[in-house]
Amino acid sequence: MIKIFEGYHDPIPEILAQSSDNQLLNHDIYDLPPISRFVFGNIVLLGDSAHAMTPNLGQGAGQSIEDAIILAGHLKTSPTIKEALERYEQERTGRTSAITRMSNRIGVVAQLNDRVSVTLRDALFPHVPSIIMEKQLKYLYEVNLEGLL
Repeated sequence: MIKIFEGYHDPIPEILAQSSDNQLLNHDIYDLPPISRFVFGNIVLLGDSAHAMTPNLGQGAGQSIEDAIILAGHLKTSPTIKEALERYEQERTGRTSAITRMSNRIGVVAQLNDRVSVTLRDALFPHVPSIIMEKQLKYLYEVNLEGLL
């Protein structure tokens, strides 16, 4: 394990030298394909139960918080609970599905391991126009809360 981190800056080598292999945890990452419904009668899904996603964008917790804010806002502003849940589901399924797919795509590219694919990725990525990354970030960080707070 230490060989993988050879050449890393301090304190990484010291921390690894003090750790034994049986202290290290290795968990596979699983994701679920996006689902089209978050509301089933009086049962409402939010967070990972509604949209488990890979950690490549760091959006799991953020999307869970968005879910809670949007759900609370609709419960506050809708005339009935049924309508609030319908609005929540309509608003959140599309957005979370898009972010789940975006995170998956980034993970696939980041985890390429055959020589040709890695070489192509590493050669092409520096030339991707910044506008593409900016568009993705804009989508992640612009949340419509109008009328909900």
